[in-house]
Amino acid sequence: MDREIQETVEMILNAQKPMMESSFEDTEIDIDDLIDVAESGDSDAQGSVGLLYLYGIQVHRNYEKAAKWLEKSARQGNAGSEFQLGLCYSIGMGVEEDLDEAIRWVRRSVKHGFTEGMPFLIILESCYD
Repeated sequence: MDREIQETVEMILNAQKPMMESSFEDTEIDIDDLIDVAESGDSDAQGSVGLLYLYGIQVHRNYEKAAKWLEKSARQGNAGSEFQLGLCYSIGMGVEEDLDEAIRWVRRSVKHGFTEGMPFLIILESCYD
């Protein structure tokens, strides 16, 4: 793994965690109800479940479950989930580390309007050998 990618992912996760905690605290979400909605195929709920597991909010942090739910959401075109899944692939959080997959998912997120992912995409592509 490239050190620059590792440091960037850590920086992104550390920056996003307080925002994620705040947004989920404000909604007083019942995780079991959210999982039920996610299991019915709702992309937003799937992405939210993935984020809860990724950041360890209201559940124990579990990268495998995070990646599973983020992928379900990303496959339906959820740009935020595509970006988060790209983060997972970039350093192997819950999935096998795979720079090609990381670039593919982050590129898709940018294409689908998650422009915040562009700087990370540039870093990923610059580290590609």
